[in-house]
Amino acid sequence: MRHIKKTFAVCIVMMTASTSFAIDKDLIKEAAGIIKGTDDTRSVEWAVKTLTDAAVYDTCGYAMNVLGIACFNGIGMEKDTTKAVAWMEASVNAGFHVACHNLGEIYHQGKYGMKQDFQKAYSFYKKGADNDCVMCYYDEGYMLYKGLGCRQNYAKAVELFGKGADHNHAPCLYMMGLCYRNGYGVERDEERATFYLGQASKVNYVPAILEQRRTSPENSLETENILAANAVPESMPEIEPFILSNEKLGGKYSGAIVTYDWSGEHAIATRDISMDATIRGDSLLATWVDGNEKTYVKAVITDEGRLVFEDGSIRLKDRYHDNKMTSFSFIDADICLENHTFTGSLRLYSMRDKEPDRPMYILLQRDDADNADPKEPGKAYAYPYPFTSILTVAFDLPHDEPDVMLCLYDHYGINVCNYSLGTLSQGQYSFNISPEITPGIYMIRIKAGTERFKTIFTKKRGF
Repeated sequence: MRHIKKTFAVCIVMMTASTSFAIDKDLIKEAAGIIKGTDDTRSVEWAVKTLTDAAVYDTCGYAMNVLGIACFNGIGMEKDTTKAVAWMEASVNAGFHVACHNLGEIYHQGKYGMKQDFQKAYSFYKKGADNDCVMCYYDEGYMLYKGLGCRQNYAKAVELFGKGADHNHAPCLYMMGLCYRNGYGVERDEERATFYLGQASKVNYVPAILEQRRTSPENSLETENILAANAVPESMPEIEPFILSNEKLGGKYSGAIVTYDWSGEHAIATRDISMDATIRGDSLLATWVDGNEKTYVKAVITDEGRLVFEDGSIRLKDRYHDNKMTSFSFIDADICLENHTFTGSLRLYSMRDKEPDRPMYILLQRDDADNADPKEPGKAYAYPYPFTSILTVAFDLPHDEPDVMLCLYDHYGINVCNYSLGTLSQGQYSFNISPEITPGIYMIRIKAGTERFKTIFTKKRGF
């Protein structure tokens, strides 16, 4: 979704006419043009000296910012990221807050060999926005929209995009259109969405033009039936890893992956996936098939049950890149394995955007699960895993049954509580329960005539 983020070009913005300089501002402008490569009337050495004099003797924040760029790129001096950062930070302290945007971009992308650091990027963006830098209104809003380096918050993002839109900043106008179209941080309002997208399109902002061509917002998918069929939650659950035995991970699995919006509150896409896994010691080697794409992954299995991927990438279509294929690398996954069912949260990293992708929930059922326990062939699912207060139990009922019971047992096999579900017709069911039980591992048995369903779940400790 990088098109939301305008091209990461370091911005050299001219200082305002109200600032006074002992060195003529036209000379500083000329020196900056030489550093940028848009002016070759004088030498680079002259440009560096002119900017240095303006920075040292006039404490010119603009000149400091340009010197930082020159230092990052080795223009007229040796490359030195430490000195470059020092120049840009001095520029910020001198009141030139466009440098907040520039430094934020560098940490955001990990440019010039700097380590990518979303928290540092966000802190610079926020400082710039707090000091009314229009570009930083967008920058901070973008980070809040996705939850990069900060807690995800659509409402705060909209406030910042609104400030930028008041200045006719095209990316902010576009983001306001997206938020109103999807109902993120504001009430869904197609009329306002059309207005903001139209304003951005008037200045040929391509992402807005493409969004206007789409017939529906990103969260308009009719996912309810798909979610019910695959027994996955409508919003992204909190997942804590839980695996009793690594060996049980091996085998062939098939199921679904659900992508949520950045808040995790709205399911926006679902795809079929499958995995053929082999376990070697503490490593998982697997063939992963996602839609029509196939890849091979390798991951280390931690003691807690997390998969940390050492190898593996996949190409997927991205709505915000005009549905073109985008490469994603596998980062890690928090997984739970119970009753031949593999559930968890998967994190991918966009190689194009250089950012983590949206929250993803996976549910894989082992292909030979029907034969794993011939005495109880029925399937049931319980999530989130572990749960804190509300547990969802889902199952398929093959026949009409007059008296269906949901029974909970502790790990000793003692019945701790029961729920009467009454008469149920054939179909798919999902029930929310709030059992008052102590933390630990439990089993659910669903009794429906001659049918028996079972699964296990965990009550999270500390709640």
